[in-house]
Amino acid sequence: MKTFLINFFISLALFLVLSPINGLGFGVHSLVAFVINFVFVLLMYRLKINKESKNLMFLSILLGSIILQIGIRVIDFKGTLISLPDFILSNLGFVAAYIFLSVKSKLKFILPVTGFLLVLFFLIKGYDMWLHYYNF
Repeated sequence: MKTFLINFFISLALFLVLSPINGLGFGVHSLVAFVINFVFVLLMYRLKINKESKNLMFLSILLGSIILQIGIRVIDFKGTLISLPDFILSNLGFVAAYIFLSVKSKLKFILPVTGFLLVLFFLIKGYDMWLHYYNF
């Protein structure tokens, strides 16, 4: 339980450190957060900071990242809809790293690469498309 809380609070602190990057734009934040979150999960797993299972490590890290946002999104979902792709793509870094660690075949590179390409698309063109959809 102690390592669960440590991972949770480290992930929460990482979320708070990455939050000011939103000032540069949601696309930039998504790209930076995807890469840092991916590397963060790999680093936590490699350093064996969590003595518990890989599943509990992933759960504690993911909860630390989304705990502040979930409350706001539940209370005012329509108001936070503009940043929904950023929320999803930022946390996709955690999911991609978890799957990367879980899959033992050479196919484990597919999700991280696909996720990174999706984030790049969002940075270049996707956010404009989302804004158009959101406004009309």
